[in-house]
Amino acid sequence: MSAHSNFHFKFLDGVRGAAALSVVFSHTQTLYNQELPFTVFTMIGYDGVRCFFILSAFLLTFRALMDWEQYYENWIGQNFVENRMLYDRILDVGVLYHNPETPLLLSSLAHYFLSGSICAIWYREIIRLGLLPLSLEEEKALVKNISDESPGVCNYIINNLPSRHWVIRRFFDRTCYFIFFIILCTMPHLSSKVLCLPKNLILEFYAGGFLYAFLILVGLLSRNSSFVNAFSWNLLCFSGKISFSIYLLHPIGLTFVNNYATSIGKQGVDKETEDDEKVNDMLDAVMLSFVVTIVLSWCFHKVIERPMMNFANYVTKSKFFEHKKNDNHSNLHTT
Repeated sequence: MSAHSNFHFKFLDGVRGAAALSVVFSHTQTLYNQELPFTVFTMIGYDGVRCFFILSAFLLTFRALMDWEQYYENWIGQNFVENRMLYDRILDVGVLYHNPETPLLLSSLAHYFLSGSICAIWYREIIRLGLLPLSLEEEKALVKNISDESPGVCNYIINNLPSRHWVIRRFFDRTCYFIFFIILCTMPHLSSKVLCLPKNLILEFYAGGFLYAFLILVGLLSRNSSFVNAFSWNLLCFSGKISFSIYLLHPIGLTFVNNYATSIGKQGVDKETEDDEKVNDMLDAVMLSFVVTIVLSWCFHKVIERPMMNFANYVTKSKFFEHKKNDNHSNLHTT
């Protein structure tokens, strides 16, 4: 894969891992009755599920476009770029969705899948048209080539101009943090306190899944910014690889800790007399729930999920090559 089409696997895994862990966090707060506003930790779990929907739509659409373009590149160029057919349909759907005079035509889940699909199409078009900003290494190589072929004065000016890479990265980096802040403000409790909006889902309704989708899109364009590096943290990437198992098995981890870790959690609190110790017992139960969930998810991923994925890939590839072989055979007979 070329530098221009670098897909940031670690960044996307990190976002997926953060989404999965946020769901676990939300459920631990509910189980252990932590002292947080109800709307805050509940919406954190909702945000995790929404990010999962966005990522699913983004990855599926992007992969489908890559496979489609491999065989029908001319059709993609004519219809997606020259005729702008798809973009017109997207605008129509946006108008219908936010028109207050008509009933809601899209369910919330469909809206999130649509948002992820739109950003996947935009990202693929940016890559295909070569509009992705240069990386730091690419810009250094370009400046060096221009400097070597330029006279002394031009060489001095080129080497002292502000780095285009630095300016672009700072812009994308700050945009990522700004979008992330607005996502936090979609929670009713925070939106009323920070943005002075009515305490309901008005910001979430109007912003919808596009906030999460744009955050992923801008992160993919920013490449090596501090926001991308933060989400490329090894723990988040590891959690992203086993995210499906985390979603599936975290209730088992929470139940196991709550029932069998009697020295901490709800049962441990009853034995403590000091408030500080009660808080520590609850925090220990929350942290142990994370550890047990990750261990269970990793085992499930290794023993069941990954072998099944490999088997499915093997069957899919064998069917694809068999179908392609039959097509070639029929074409030979036709000619």
